[in-house]
Amino acid sequence: MVLSNLLSNPYVCDCHLAWLGQWLKKTRVVSGNPRCQKPAFLKEIPIQDVATPDFTCDGAEDNGCLPASGCPDVCTCSDTVVRCSNRGLHSLPKGIPKDTTELYLEGNMLTSVPKELAFLKQLSLVDLSNNSISTVASYTFNNMTQLATLILSYNQIRCIPVHAFDGLKALRLL
Repeated sequence: MVLSNLLSNPYVCDCHLAWLGQWLKKTRVVSGNPRCQKPAFLKEIPIQDVATPDFTCDGAEDNGCLPASGCPDVCTCSDTVVRCSNRGLHSLPKGIPKDTTELYLEGNMLTSVPKELAFLKQLSLVDLSNNSISTVASYTFNNMTQLATLILSYNQIRCIPVHAFDGLKALRLL
């Protein structure tokens, strides 16, 4: 028997959560009897007691399991493109969406390549030009397998270690 307490969460019992209702019915899991909070007609009904056809979507709702797409205050965002150019930044702003594909950080005051870039695995372009970057650490880009364009021009870089660009499998423009 598996024990998992899912009680007291704001579950939206729509088509995206139907799997959980079915899974709770067929497994021997003590779950704390989680209940739906929305839609209104299912409020407070245990998820495992909701009939499969009642887990519906009308197309207007968001899939709450997908990451929220926010944008840092100092940046502008359009779809998966984030522009944080010429903002006087000394570090990468918090809250850059995980699905970002293009990130423009040119014209700031960065002194190194932000380590947090490694968590943005969908990046295909990063512009770090016109900063004050003086070093690029080994393995900085190790997990950035989608990165095709990396712009480091107009910085203070004097030396690049041998493993600095390891992991850049898709790189086409440096």
